[in-house]
This record gives sequence, C-alpha cells and structure tokens, in this order.
Amino acid sequence: MTFIATYKKIVVTVLALAMFVGVVFFAYTKFTPKQDKVLPNNTLDDQASWPTFVFNGYRFSYPSSWTLRENSYATPAMEAESIPQDTIGYSLIYKTVPKGNGTFTESIEVGGRQTSCDNLPVTAHCIENPLPTIYTLSTDPMVVSMFEKVVASATTTTESSNVKN
Repeated sequence: MTFIATYKKIVVTVLALAMFVGVVFFAYTKFTPKQDKVLPNNTLDDQASWPTFVFNGYRFSYPSSWTLRENSYATPAMEAESIPQDTIGYSLIYKTVPKGNGTFTESIEVGGRQTSCDNLPVTAHCIENPLPTIYTLSTDPMVVSMFEKVVASATTTTESSNVKN
C-alpha cells in the first residue's frame, strides 16, 4: 500500500467520524426535550404585595427578597457645615457576585448620580424621562426581568421622597 492510499483512508475515516458525530449531535439537540428554567418562588411573589419606596414624585415597587439601599451624597461644603447628605437615589440589590479581583452587585439603580442613559454601555438597560433615570448594568436574566417590572410599577405620587412601605 502506498503512502497516498494510506493517507486517503485516514482522511475518509476522519470525515466519516466527523459526519457521524455531527449527526449524533444534531439528533441530540433536536430531539432532547428542553427544560424550562424555573425561577425561585421568592422572586415570583405577588407584585401587589411588594414593598414600595418613593423617589422624585414616583412610587416604585420591588421584590421583597431584594434589598433596598438608599444612596446619599453631600457636597464638600455640606460636609464642612455638617449638613446631612441628600438622598440622590436608590439601589435595588438582587445579589453580589465575584468578578475579577472584586465583586459586582447585581442591581437596579433608580436615580443617583447617573442622570442620563447616554453614557452607559450599550449592554445596559436604561430608561429616563419622564421617570428619574433607572438602569441596570446586569445581564442576569432575573435582574433584567425585574427591571421591566420595576419600571412598569412606577406611579406618580404627591408623597415626599424617602417614604418606604
């Protein structure tokens, strides 16, 4: 048997094996039933029973299993005169996960120092006008889903900011 004949047999065998693997993979992915992703019960609780907070003339609701954190800021002049910090927004925190050498907070931000969607990454979910700027940098499906629900929950109110239920 010559070198060329041996080479042809090897090529034909490798191609046949690749085709066989391809057919098996196609059959597996095509005919294996897909499992639905089940969300934990504590995030699917009735939205009408969610806690609320008020910011800039809007009442928002959020899942009870999430943490609400007030974001405050004081200018250097305010600090020098011991004037209390102003509430500039809220963070709705789902969880904190490791990322690189630090952590990343999976959250939805309402208000804060981010006053526009313009300079956020294209992967961010963001809405503004007439609402205060609401955004998330998260790609977690739970956070993205809740982002839509939090935005949809916004109703106008005459109550003062910082009112929480």
